Amino acid sequence: SRMLEGTYKKDKGQYSFRTNRDGELTFQAVINKYPTFPFAYYFLAISLRENRNPQWIIPAQHAMRLLEKTTQIAGHHHHHDEVLQQLEVLLKK
Repeated sequence: SRMLEGTYKKDKGQYSFRTNRDGELTFQAVINKYPTFPFAYYFLAISLRENRNPQWIIPAQHAMRLLEKTTQIAGHHHHHDEVLQQLEVLLKK
């Protein structure tokens, strides 16, 4: 989504996301507009977690529920699998 522009950097194929209040507000705006877009929940969860906000678990669990569905769709992008695996690890800790 173009709504995420300015919230991330891509370096050598790796993405890093802004983990500050501005980024969180953008991720929440994307969630409000596209409530079934799992990556906005994921980015919000990562930002909240990095800022030691215990509420990070809520968007992480929501992203996981969405990704459990999207990974069942034939031809889905491999990022769905990768993020789902990352969330499974984070939520087990």
